[in-house]
Amino acid sequence: MSGRASWRAGVLLVASIAWLAPAAALAVDVCNAPANSQTTFARLKTFNKELPHGILIQDAVNLDDTRYVRLQFLIDAATGAHWNVSQRDSAGRPINSWSESSAQNSLWTERIPAQDPINLYVVGDAKVTLKQVLAMPESARNAFYSVQDANRPKFADVFAGGGEIGFLADATGMLVDTSGRAAPCCSGVMVGDGLFLTNWHCGKAVPSVADADENALWPADLCPDLFVDFSWDGDGTSNEHFCQRIVAKSKALDYVLMKVAPGNAGRPVAPTPLPDPQPAGAMVQDGSDLLVIHHPACMKKQVTRSCAVRTAQFPVWTAAADDSAAPKTQFTHACDTASGSSGAPVYWQPPGGHGLVLAGLHRAGFQRDGAGVCDRVNKATHMQLIIEDTLRKAADAGSGMDAQDRDLITATFGSQP
Repeated sequence: MSGRASWRAGVLLVASIAWLAPAAALAVDVCNAPANSQTTFARLKTFNKELPHGILIQDAVNLDDTRYVRLQFLIDAATGAHWNVSQRDSAGRPINSWSESSAQNSLWTERIPAQDPINLYVVGDAKVTLKQVLAMPESARNAFYSVQDANRPKFADVFAGGGEIGFLADATGMLVDTSGRAAPCCSGVMVGDGLFLTNWHCGKAVPSVADADENALWPADLCPDLFVDFSWDGDGTSNEHFCQRIVAKSKALDYVLMKVAPGNAGRPVAPTPLPDPQPAGAMVQDGSDLLVIHHPACMKKQVTRSCAVRTAQFPVWTAAADDSAAPKTQFTHACDTASGSSGAPVYWQPPGGHGLVLAGLHRAGFQRDGAGVCDRVNKATHMQLIIEDTLRKAADAGSGMDAQDRDLITATFGSQP
């Protein structure tokens, strides 16, 4: 396969995938979750099958409890070779395509309704391999909830009732990790030009997050397996952005900043409103009113309204809750969340402010204390501390951050005070 080889063409109709997603488990309070339990969202089926140039007959992809599927395929083509892969509807009309001008050799299709046929049309001189299929259900399996009233969770569709919250929610996305057989999800938010913020613990699964090295959850080979869906909100439109590189991270503050870029069918996403530079004393206080936009249990985009800060100054998560000497990096709140809400933006309106701004990054639900008592509060990292940490890293010549990312952080958060 070299140079301008003769074109070969064929219709690929992927064979019926006999793979059923398990039914969702009953929701339980996170304090009563079984030990070592894991919440998973999508399921991945690996094929690693080279797609022949020819005509194959395909059935629909029938997956129980699945809303959409997405295909990942690999392209192996020599430099200068011409090729094109197009995704087509059941009538043969093109709805997406990739060619030698594509920047990646690992390509994902748009979301495809699970009951639709999957048609790929391959031309040119390239080896095309179907690597895996991602099945995306309505919500997660084995989801655990941190809600004040289990019979009346207070999160709802962001677009229910209209209003400006739907516009604010544009910046919230669902992070999906496709590196394993079960694809977990987290929430997150666009804070700058292609700069996506989520929790540090949303990286690679490890036996113990508390004992892990800061770099252990974010190896160099993880980023290509991550995408952010900014349109997991009930419509049929895709808007996926893909991880390009990790810009900054902190285990102590439980955040990671990654540079993302739109996929083939992706669209730009405007960043969320950030707090003005202000002293730490102007951060949220006990009783401050909050709002969270998130993907609890990997559901379509939700909002939890009219909830409040419980404790504005709470110890760093790596210390005991009663450690008075530990840095106070978190605040606790009573906003209903669930597994999948990790990394969600928490908003408030500062005194004298004229709108909602990012107050913090939700990072944990209910937990049991040393005596085994469920604390029944959620936890979030103060956004001001995340901003200060990233600016310190950008100003530190020894941090290993390249000039491009230093400029990106400065443009997003301002200069080091």
